[in-house]
Amino acid sequence: MLFGVVLDVEDRKLTSARLVKPGYPNHPTTRCSGPGKPVMSPDRDSLPGVYIHATAVNNILQNKGLIEFGWTTMLAATFSLGMSGALLAFARSLVLGGFGLLVALIVWTGVAVYGFTFSYALPLVDPLLASAISWLAMFTYRFLIADRDKRFLRKSFSSYVSPNLVEVIVNDPDGSAVKTRRQECSFLFTDLAGFTSLVESTDPEVLQPILNDYLDGMTAILFKHEGTLEKIIGDAVNAMFSAPVEQHDHAQRALDCALEMDAWSRGFVTSLREKGISLGKTRIGVNSGMVVVGRFGGSGISDYRALGDPINTAARLESVNKQLGTNVCISGATIEQCSGFTGRPVGNLVLKGQTVGTEVFEPLTEELLNSPMIKAYLHAYNLMSEKNSTASEAFTIANEVYPDDPLIAFHLKRLENGETGTTIIMRDK
Repeated sequence: MLFGVVLDVEDRKLTSARLVKPGYPNHPTTRCSGPGKPVMSPDRDSLPGVYIHATAVNNILQNKGLIEFGWTTMLAATFSLGMSGALLAFARSLVLGGFGLLVALIVWTGVAVYGFTFSYALPLVDPLLASAISWLAMFTYRFLIADRDKRFLRKSFSSYVSPNLVEVIVNDPDGSAVKTRRQECSFLFTDLAGFTSLVESTDPEVLQPILNDYLDGMTAILFKHEGTLEKIIGDAVNAMFSAPVEQHDHAQRALDCALEMDAWSRGFVTSLREKGISLGKTRIGVNSGMVVVGRFGGSGISDYRALGDPINTAARLESVNKQLGTNVCISGATIEQCSGFTGRPVGNLVLKGQTVGTEVFEPLTEELLNSPMIKAYLHAYNLMSEKNSTASEAFTIANEVYPDDPLIAFHLKRLENGETGTTIIMRDK
């Protein structure tokens, strides 16, 4: 009986074969394909050692052995994959970094396996371990130290800034988004009329969900327009635009936000009245101007806020709605930066605590602006701005036809008290 060993050099697969004489019984680990033909066994575990030794000798004689690399190659591969793992640990997100690490490990494993088919023995385990260990070490460092400030900023601003702006702030490499600076911003102040009376006459269990729903609705609109919530005092909402992230269209955002808040609050108050709960309207004031913004406070506590007179003006505009009978007052400083504004002039208001007048407008829908009531108002207002003696008569006629317009009644009372022109001194807040 003749035994032999062959090596399939093309595929680098170790196989065993033997010649079987006709009628010779099959070896338990071989399959006979026919009398006198080689029988190939896929069972590598059952190969006798002599076959393996013979294959090794055959490889040496034919110079077909594996090509191993020196320690420099091992070091270079380990260092490269280790650095890759460390860099991936600082990816923008954990998922992205982990996915990148997985791809790097798969690629290197594929390179090592492919090289082995050409007799190149590349280092495999050490580089993979180095990459995984360095990624884990750098991610731990990032979580405990490098991202500590980002987590602080994310926690600090998540209750104040539109969620889509929070990541802009926390990923700001040089902190320029939150550093103290002087810039132009727009400010929005709101107040819910009749809320104090509701607090005094309503059980806390009933009051809490009402206030929570109201504030949820108002802040959702604010964040939709990417505004910053400066503070909430009771039912009042104080907000600003263009800080901490600058917005070139901050005035338009503030105006659009005020109009949407006004429309939403009208519906909210109506729904409460249907349930037997009485609330007044939401009064809103908007103004724009140069202020100083940044984080201010003592050593133990700080807050991000704006400082400057434009803020006081916005607050005053909110409060004068009560005297004018309007819902929303917008300053001329804001209007001149907005496109497509529709509304009517209220007057040049010298607000409480100020000596210079502020041009104020009431926003209106296009339909209402073209209504006979507003046309009658604008006619009388133009006469009043010219200090025409017939202005009082024009307002009297308009008031008789449209007694429900609070601005017509307001200006008529002024003229009856001997005032003239459109400059109005507001003695109350």
